[in-house]
Amino acid sequence: RRGFIYVYPPSSVRFKNECGDENTLGFVVREGSDARGQTTAPICTSRDEAFERPCGIDQFDRLFVYLCRGWGSDAEDPARVTALFHLALHHAGVRDYTYGVDGLEALKAHANAVDNTANYEYYARAVLDEAMAAPMCSNGQPPVSTYRCGGRACLCEELSASLCDIDAAFRDACRVMCGSCPSAL
Repeated sequence: RRGFIYVYPPSSVRFKNECGDENTLGFVVREGSDARGQTTAPICTSRDEAFERPCGIDQFDRLFVYLCRGWGSDAEDPARVTALFHLALHHAGVRDYTYGVDGLEALKAHANAVDNTANYEYYARAVLDEAMAAPMCSNGQPPVSTYRCGGRACLCEELSASLCDIDAAFRDACRVMCGSCPSAL
């Protein structure tokens, strides 16, 4: 495939049910698929057309992703990134069998577990959480605002590692020094 076309917000009355409530971030349309389960229909020829009728793919193999009004509610929410991952998986033929941690636990031993979008979404969230923590685990540690060195916030390496055991704020800010960074894969 050659990418995605994002439709925000879908304007047609036809899409009101798909967007559901304000917590729904998006949806995809799949009315046909190939032997590998990838979306093949419905085909639309323009982005503008996708605002008025359901589109799954265009003539250049770009896949349509509809983003609901809930998408725009919190620009900082990491769920927006994992939702895109979830929606893209639907175009690859992966299904929704269950949502939520309890549902995933129940599905764990089931054959459909590998074909459940939420499993992949939770994995993507774990990767995203690690990536967001990574800057705090680099060599250039951030200043620790609770300690002053010559009138400015101290850098981690200017302080004693013994603070790791007694100061939670220091432990959070100086993850490398305190040994709380994940090991490299």
